Amino acid sequence: MATQKIKPVRLPAIYLWAAGQKALLEGRAEDSMNIQKLFTESTRYCQSEDYRRAEREKTIRGEIRSQKNKGLIPFERNEIDLALAAVVFGHGGEFKVYSERSYVPSGFLRFRKTDLVYIDKVSQIIREDSRSPELLNDSDKKLVINFLDGLSTQKVFYKTVNDGSNVLKVSGEFELFSLLPKSFECLISLWNEPVKDSDGNLLNSGTFNRRLGKGSLSTNDSQELLLIVESAQTQLELTAASLVGQWLLIESPAIKVFGQLPDLTEDNEVKRIAIDPLPLLKKFTLGLSPIVYVDKKEARQLAGLHTWCVSDDTQTWLEALTK
Repeated sequence: MATQKIKPVRLPAIYLWAAGQKALLEGRAEDSMNIQKLFTESTRYCQSEDYRRAEREKTIRGEIRSQKNKGLIPFERNEIDLALAAVVFGHGGEFKVYSERSYVPSGFLRFRKTDLVYIDKVSQIIREDSRSPELLNDSDKKLVINFLDGLSTQKVFYKTVNDGSNVLKVSGEFELFSLLPKSFECLISLWNEPVKDSDGNLLNSGTFNRRLGKGSLSTNDSQELLLIVESAQTQLELTAASLVGQWLLIESPAIKVFGQLPDLTEDNEVKRIAIDPLPLLKKFTLGLSPIVYVDKKEARQLAGLHTWCVSDDTQTWLEALTK
């Protein structure tokens, strides 16, 4: 009997781009080449999942290649940047990407609905170009990398509150929270604790347990997030789950948080957690949330190397956090 092929997992494209950018900055040429390959393989997988997107990506890659090192201002740009540009275009984005050799208003690729044009003369610039957003300028690239590097070093915790419907804080020295709305809804769910043997080897990577429904998150002046759960039944379920080491996933349009519950019967108990800040990075991809499809093993390896490289698949994220 033929073995069933395991589907790739969904990974935010900006995370794969950032991993590739880090490889370039750190001189890891082999890793950079592998990430270029992952972008290409994602397009190939899209053939059966989203044919129109795959065709747009393949077409635009061919057009980009045809423009490389041409023009009065030769078009040069690293392959990782161009790989992300192809994915954003595949998701319907319209934008411009400048050559690394350009220091004037011209010297950019114009990505529009149906085509790509290289603008290497000022006389070719049209009025719409001034309103077209630039994808991945140097300032934005530094902001994303610095933000993700900071995310890797920040210590963020679940911390007990025990104050009526206020059951838990997401706490830590984390300026990210100042960018969030004052109050917003979230969904919460429980996950079973990963199991390890006496030598620390992972026997069970943990699994989904059950959904607990809606809660809300609010920010306070101390740059903390407060989880509010009105249902007394859900509060009891959370307390019971905390006594057996279960994990709590908090999901919202603004942020996603995942980690083991502290003992909710104790005051000021803490457990370190992980955060996925993708919604706050959407502005760097034109407000879109482009994804790529990555082999599950590759996704785990990337998450192990970069704590912020979070798969859309929660199970893969959990496996990466507990390996």
